[in-house]
Amino acid sequence: MNAIFRDVAGGGIVAVDGPQWVAQRKMLSRLFTMRAFRETISQCVHDYTLVLGRMLGDAARTGVPVDFADVMHRFSFDVFTDIAFGLQGNALEGGEHTQFMEAMSKIVHNLELRFHSPDWLWKLKRALKLGSEKELAQEVAILDKMVFTIINKNMERKFNPDAAAAEWPPRPQRSTKDVVSLFLDAHDEQKAAGEEGADTPLDATFLRDIAVVVLLAGKDTTAWSMSWLVIMLNRNPKVETKLRQELREKLPRLFSDPNYVPTMDDVEGLVYLEAVLRENLRLNPLVPLNAKEANRDTTLVDGTFVKKGTRVYIPAYTLGRMKSVWGRDASKFKPERWLMQDPWSGEQTIRPVSAFRFVSFHAGPRTCLGMRFAMLEMKTVMAYMLSKYHFTTRENPKSYTYDVASLLQVKGPLICKVQRAG
Repeated sequence: MNAIFRDVAGGGIVAVDGPQWVAQRKMLSRLFTMRAFRETISQCVHDYTLVLGRMLGDAARTGVPVDFADVMHRFSFDVFTDIAFGLQGNALEGGEHTQFMEAMSKIVHNLELRFHSPDWLWKLKRALKLGSEKELAQEVAILDKMVFTIINKNMERKFNPDAAAAEWPPRPQRSTKDVVSLFLDAHDEQKAAGEEGADTPLDATFLRDIAVVVLLAGKDTTAWSMSWLVIMLNRNPKVETKLRQELREKLPRLFSDPNYVPTMDDVEGLVYLEAVLRENLRLNPLVPLNAKEANRDTTLVDGTFVKKGTRVYIPAYTLGRMKSVWGRDASKFKPERWLMQDPWSGEQTIRPVSAFRFVSFHAGPRTCLGMRFAMLEMKTVMAYMLSKYHFTTRENPKSYTYDVASLLQVKGPLICKVQRAG
């Protein structure tokens, strides 16, 4: 299965196994615990949420409907290209890097086609440069040209300050750093501490693979999740009313200051919003059908023999609807199932649920490293949007369904009317 991703992710964590996977997991775990990385995410989410707010404000004022899914994808592209590479893509404002965004979308689509094709067939098409494989190679070339240019500039600034000072036009000064810059800094710290393997220099290809994985993992997943949430709120208007009530009680500044974007610390206390997000992910998991491949012969706990090379599928979409797992009301959108009263404080808190039951972020050694940041990003953005706007789907909200893809996509456009929240 790793071969499916290798042409895009290179030696990134989604395309390797064994010792390479362990080494990258360790490096990425360090990145996700760095204060500087949290600050980078917070700053990027803050900046682009304000841009998003201006765009939605224009839509509310003019009455022109928007394709909410498209807006969320542009927003996520801006956030994650900035986090990964320090690139201001400005997709929300129709910036100059739309070719990069289009290339990323086509890459994801063509990777999905590999999942629906026998390995020998897509490999033959790749060798002969035919159809989707020809297009994939062309789009990866566009991606690489952009990414290597950015990385080489970052490395030059790091190791040749004089060249950075002479750069024209001058690069805007920022207090936060992108993933590439953070890895360069972390490598210097490891080297100074004499850690094992730190003498090996970081090359542009390694940095490219790491940053591309961060971009691929975050860009579409959060965009689709927030798109599904708008559909679920249209189906369950009482939930939206209750959400807005929580925002008024806990973050009243959202309703009085148009330039206030809550910090990640601010949204930690939005318990009901977190319950809503988790319930949305239960019914609309980011990866509806997850696959693992046995790297050796093994036997499952129920006695099922699994031969080496066999793919075992975990149907998260089905699991989230099973009465044997979630109770008789499994098909109902019910955020309250995630809430409980803290026995010590008496306050409402999130009910702990096993990751092997709620599998949206996987479980065990391969649990998603970005889970916490993804939840905080969605809480921040949804809190900001719902405090100011109501989104009404053009179609009956119950008519929306999913498209068959590796991610749970909304089928067709998600046209919404944007109105000021009452």
